[in-house]
Order: sequence, then C-alpha cells, then structure tokens
Amino acid sequence: MYRVKVFYDNLDYIESNQGDTWSLGINEFADMTNEEFRHLKLSLIVPERHTNTRHQIKGRYELTEGSVNWVTEKKTPPVQNQGSCGSCWAFSATEAIDAAYAVSKNQNVLLSVEQLVECSSAEGNMGCSGGWMSWAFNYVMANPLSTETDYPYTAGNGFAGKCNVNIAGQGKYGITSY
Repeated sequence: MYRVKVFYDNLDYIESNQGDTWSLGINEFADMTNEEFRHLKLSLIVPERHTNTRHQIKGRYELTEGSVNWVTEKKTPPVQNQGSCGSCWAFSATEAIDAAYAVSKNQNVLLSVEQLVECSSAEGNMGCSGGWMSWAFNYVMANPLSTETDYPYTAGNGFAGKCNVNIAGQGKYGITSY
C-alpha cells in the first residue's frame, strides 16, 4: 500500500507540473520517493585519488549564429538506460567517443559500454560499483572499443561479468587523447 501511495503522489505531481519545453511522465521510478531516487541514482562517492583533482575551463563560450546543433544533425547517440548497474561513467565515456566519431569522421557508431564495465578495472573503474569517465578514456587509449553489437550491454541487472578478452581484443575504435 505504501508503494501505491508513493506512485499516486508522484502521479499527482506529474499531472500538475508540466512545462512548455519539457514534460514529466511515468517511468520505472514512479513508485520511488524523491529521497529514494536520489540515494539510488544521484549519490557520488569520490575516490581518494580524485579528491584533489581540479578541472578548469578557461574563457567563456557562447553559442553563435554559426553554431551547430549536433542532436538535430544526428551526431549524438541515443539516450540509454544503465539499469541497476552504476555504469553512468561508462555510458558518458562511450557516448562522448561515439559523438566524436560522428562529428570528426561522419561515422555513427555505438560503442560497447559493457567492455568498459567489464574490462577497465586496471584503470581504477569498479564495474557496476562506479568509475570515472577519465579512467575509461585512459582504458580506450590503450584498448580500442568494440561496438555495442559485438559486445552488448548486459550489466543492466546490476552485475557485470568477466572481461571477454576475445571480443575486447577485436576493438577498432580508439582515441589518442582527451
């Protein structure tokens, strides 16, 4: 009964909070409280070796008349769902590389998130227990990625398997820097 009440509370919120440029709807999280969702999906544990890292973007960048919308140009990959696996770091890395290939080489590919989840532990990533985009990039610099078709995402249930070195060793999509 508690979950039903949470669902109906969220449904009331959804129905009364639609915007002009966005909309809310029912999904797999509709029976979770805001606090439960935040704990499950928005908690970040920063490893010690990242606590003193600082990143700075110099200058101010604004869109101009000549700007390109890479979404409408179909240069960005589709939105995907990590499921119960804490693999957002792997999705963000592969999607950045996917987009870079689309823009620079006019080649749309979907790269293997699972390869990163299962194979990049030497760089510090912890599969479904988290990782970092920069560590994923370090892996891809030394180990080109396979495609999503060749090494599909199966960790959505919250459990990563062991690295399939036969498939991972066949990867063709690498980077030289980031």
